[in-house]
Parts: sequence; structure tokens; C-alpha cells
Amino acid sequence: MRPSLLLLLSLSPLALHAAFDKDEAVRVVRIQLNYEQASTREIDHIGKWSSLLKSSLLASLRFINKHWLICGGSEEDKKSATDCGKAHITGETMSDSHYRVNVTFVAERDPVKNAKVEATSTVFGVVQIGLKGGIFQYTNPLKILGKPTPTLILTEKFFCYKGFRLAEDDKCVRDHRHENNVSPTNLSSKLKSRSPFAFNFLVFARSLALIRPPRRRKSGWKLII
Repeated sequence: MRPSLLLLLSLSPLALHAAFDKDEAVRVVRIQLNYEQASTREIDHIGKWSSLLKSSLLASLRFINKHWLICGGSEEDKKSATDCGKAHITGETMSDSHYRVNVTFVAERDPVKNAKVEATSTVFGVVQIGLKGGIFQYTNPLKILGKPTPTLILTEKFFCYKGFRLAEDDKCVRDHRHENNVSPTNLSSKLKSRSPFAFNFLVFARSLALIRPPRRRKSGWKLII
């Protein structure tokens, strides 16, 4: 048994309950890329466009993550060589020459760390550098999109697990109206069910309307400048 679990089991019921009263909020960011010189009419002639779009954008995010650790999630998620924070990627045709890509994923909190040296930055900062450096301009069939505009739109929002509510913008506290007291007998299952990012992010994103850009300020998404 892990020492941390033994410590928790040794706590009094009151202290044990208090230990579960606070939790770290999950940071979800959405990147919006605009391709305003795209040949959108050609998209229908390219097979498996959605799959190609997702794999290409994921490759770009993974490349950034090799240098700056931006992809969030559980420790197992972070080891993935094919994903980045359970990313969900969609594209939409705005006009004959304008195509928009939305990338939503669980991200690390700022400041993010450099993977090789002692340095820090922000998710916005490193993705903006990648954008200007051409990391989102492709030579595969996605080349019909052309070069994305240099202006990056990045929004963020914080979420809590069931039984918690958001407080102070980016922290979670126990919602006692909907939670039963924690006892040592159900602690083990409680810890297991609280494993980081055990939810299906695609379902999570759809249920919270994360897929399309926010149209109103009251949606809760915060614009990162």
C-alpha cells in the first residue's frame, strides 16, 4: 500500500473529509486557427479529410510538446505519442477561401516548462511562436488551406469533477449539497474514481459545448492575450 494512502487512512473522519474538500481545476484551452487563403471547394475531393486534419494538427501539437510541455492530463496521457490532452479537432468552412480549425485540449497550467532546459513560458506564447514559424502550414493534402493568419486566438476555461464546484476562477471546492461524507471504508474506491482525467473528454467537450467558438462573453471562456 502506498505511504500516501496509509497516511490518509490514519486521519480522523473529520480531517479525512477536509482532505477531499479541495481539488485542482482542469484547464481546457481552445486554439482557433484561420486559413483565409484556402481552397475550400477542394476539400470534398480529399478522402478522409477529418482524419487527416486531426492527425496533422496533433502532429503539430506533439512537436511543440517535445520542446514545451503543454499537453495536460494524467501521467499516462502525457506519455502518449499520438495524443495531446485528449485533443478534439474540428474544421469548418467559413467561405470559399476561409477555413477555420478549432483545437480543444486539456493543457498544463502556465507557466509551462521547457522539456530540455530550465525555462518557462505560456501555452499562448509557445503556440504563437509555432504559428509564426509555420508549424500549422502543411505540405500534405492540407496544403490547400494555405498559410494560416498570424493572429492566434486562444481561450481557456476551468472545469471541476462531479461533486465539486468552481471557485476563484481556477480552483474547485467540495459541493456539500451533492456529496456524501467520505469514510475510510470507501476511501480506496473514492481515490480510484478520482484518478485524473478518467472521463471521456470527447463526451465531456460535447456536453459543455466546447466544440464551437464562444459567441457570447457570458459563456465563461476567457480570452488569452
